[in-house]
Amino acid sequence: MLIAKNKGGSMDLIQLATRQYNDLIPDSLRGMDQEELFRRVSTPAVEAWIADYVLPAIDELWKRPIFRENATWSLRTLRPGADG
Repeated sequence: MLIAKNKGGSMDLIQLATRQYNDLIPDSLRGMDQEELFRRVSTPAVEAWIADYVLPAIDELWKRPIFRENATWSLRTLRPGADG
């Protein structure tokens, strides 16, 4: 599925992924543990949501240096031998 982007860029993709999640997972299922949730929600639907909405949003975020810097902070800072 092709997602059209406008000036908002990745925020639009994040909002779109969130909206699609809200459509995929009804309110009545949101308090369940993960195993129960995945028993009740179609696996192909979840896989399609990840492929069509989540991965494009992550791809856009990963292009931002500040996001990469923040996303890898714990790996750089908390690893054994890291300068503290």
